Amino acid sequence: MSGKSPPLYIHETLGTISMEVIFNNIESRIKELIKNARNELLIVVPWINNKDIFDQILLKCPTVKTTIIVENDEINKSANLNYQSFIDSGGLLYNPQKRLVHDKLCVIDNETVITGSYNWTYGAEYKNHEHIIVSNNSEIASIFKSEIDLILQECKEVTDYNSSIESTFERISNIYSSMEISIGSLDEIGKVILELYHSNKIDEGINLVDAVINEIDFTKNNSSEFNKELKYGILIFKLLSKEELKAKEYHSIFNIKGSLKTLKSAVEAKMKLYTNKDRTNIISKAPKLIMECYNERYYLIGLNLYRSFTGNKVSKYHFNNDLALAGYIILLANNLVNEADELFQNSRLTKDKRKIQMLVKSEIRIQI
Repeated sequence: MSGKSPPLYIHETLGTISMEVIFNNIESRIKELIKNARNELLIVVPWINNKDIFDQILLKCPTVKTTIIVENDEINKSANLNYQSFIDSGGLLYNPQKRLVHDKLCVIDNETVITGSYNWTYGAEYKNHEHIIVSNNSEIASIFKSEIDLILQECKEVTDYNSSIESTFERISNIYSSMEISIGSLDEIGKVILELYHSNKIDEGINLVDAVINEIDFTKNNSSEFNKELKYGILIFKLLSKEELKAKEYHSIFNIKGSLKTLKSAVEAKMKLYTNKDRTNIISKAPKLIMECYNERYYLIGLNLYRSFTGNKVSKYHFNNDLALAGYIILLANNLVNEADELFQNSRLTKDKRKIQMLVKSEIRIQI
């Protein structure tokens, strides 16, 4: 390898096919393409929390037929995007029912196609290495539109967003019942395992983790191949089943940098809140526990802990400034920028907002 970085932007014409490959400032290009839509937008993206892109979609919705297929999960629910306004403006919203839809597709006016690795999230824009490919060819658009038609057959239309959010366990049960445990399905299974933990389905989580471990020999695979949800989920449910030695073993196999002690403390605190044991004492320790999760880079676990403490009600701030600050930091670490900004404003934090943002972006330890 030459060691040279790829160009940030490539534009090639291959025969009659015009194609752009974009590595940087992807959000701006997507918004521009959406803004220029005349007749129809077909959007299939599993996760969307980028409010700037979503707001551009809302602007087009009254005059352009717009369809969005997006996952019905904690990531999208916590983004606080106004899907009800989207529906009320004539937009068509669908949630997959059988399988995880991992495509990132947008077909515009039966001609332009956007695809690539990029979820429409702040993390994709500001933290990850991502790309999109934009083509302007009606034949290619027709192929992708046919794929979207097939996906729609496995989706449920949402007509009342505020009352349509099904129970997490019902959703993940539908996914799990249709999958087989294999190396190829582990990313999906990892999300299911962590959703079971979030929704306090402990027995189901233990059973699923045991089934995964019985099928997969993790010692024969590179730990970097597995997502964080899978790794954390296995550790969590081994701790919850009182198999601490096994938890230590998998902590080593997965080469997790954060300490098992911190993870155990977070899990125990969440379970005490769920069972309403020693609640007052646990809540008093909330800022410290959340910040331990942040500093050990257990971002997903810290977020779940924050939501357990606050009841996931960002409009009510019956907690002290330390908890608000810890919540702000863990929301930023999970790229939930809109919710973080709302929390900062409503809790009237006086800290240097820009400095905190820079520390989180650089993954620097923070003490509060």
